[in-house]
Amino acid sequence: MQTSTTTLMLILSTFIPVFGIILAATPYLTPTSECFAVTIPTAQSHDHTLATYRRLYCGIMVACTAAMTAACVAAACLDPTHAFLACFIVGMLALIILGYILMLVFRAKVQHIKQERGWQAQRQRSAAIIGPDCHVPHPISMRWNLLYVPVFAVTLAIGYAGYQRMPEHIPLQVNLNSETTRTMARSLMAIWLPLLVFGLLAAVLIFTQYVITHSKKDVDANDPESSAYAYGLYARAWSVFTLVAGLIVCMLAPIMELSFTGAVSPRQAMIIVFGVLILVIGGSATLSIALGQNGSKVRITQRGDMDMPSDDDAHWKLDVFYANHDDASVFVPKRFGIEWTVNIARPATWALLVVAAALTIGVVVAVTMLA
Repeated sequence: MQTSTTTLMLILSTFIPVFGIILAATPYLTPTSECFAVTIPTAQSHDHTLATYRRLYCGIMVACTAAMTAACVAAACLDPTHAFLACFIVGMLALIILGYILMLVFRAKVQHIKQERGWQAQRQRSAAIIGPDCHVPHPISMRWNLLYVPVFAVTLAIGYAGYQRMPEHIPLQVNLNSETTRTMARSLMAIWLPLLVFGLLAAVLIFTQYVITHSKKDVDANDPESSAYAYGLYARAWSVFTLVAGLIVCMLAPIMELSFTGAVSPRQAMIIVFGVLILVIGGSATLSIALGQNGSKVRITQRGDMDMPSDDDAHWKLDVFYANHDDASVFVPKRFGIEWTVNIARPATWALLVVAAALTIGVVVAVTMLA
């Protein structure tokens, strides 16, 4: 039992280097018009000083990732039940915090260079690709999310069909040794627990699809056709991945029901969960590195211009918060990282945040009551 638990923890330890590598590579995944979330002339993207900053950021993150990975592997071998979890959680949080702090440090340095060398947009220009002759990829239709319906229908069917096989006290939580640490009383409402948990996750992923579909497009006015095609390919690839990954993860809902009935043991369920996590995280890492931020790695042309068509640095606060009253977009691509964010200056953003918070609280309360 101890050996198999250690093996599972060693597998879980691989999440840290994968996550750390993505963070370390982020400065190299951004478009040539940006450096540490600062708009720069594309002709200066390979500037010696900027290249040095990227190497420093990457080197520090790789070194810290290696240290955190080694610590987790040691903890998995020495005490996989307690020390490993603490080390794993601390390691992941440390990488996130360190990556963000380093980004802010180098962002300030790039801003100083930008001001010192006088890099600024002489005028604000934008571009859009429209018309029937425009062969730009688009995200997949939102109708594909109806595929979640049969997954959850099967989940409920398994729950009701196997209800009589469920024990009086259903195992709800197990430790790394597959020992039950929390149970819930058998009831018809317990059948709906997996649906609530994974239904919330599906709602988040469907909303992510909506964000990708309705986000502001990242089009370079100096190279509109190539940048529009690259961003379209980027958005389509992530919309497909979000759907496929969501369906794979939500297949854990019927697995959860099967574990309630005893058809799947806690250890088997744990192995399946780890397998799904590895598949999703590995796929996300591969797609991030292959496409780059906003499709920067698949652009056919990369023009090196000193002319900056636009500069919205003033609207980005700490690289996380985008606030622009003059921008009608609610969703926009992030400046540093493979994600999208919101325009906090739009009233619709706050309405969405309130709805999301209410939905999350409602599901958490419902799950708590059931458990």
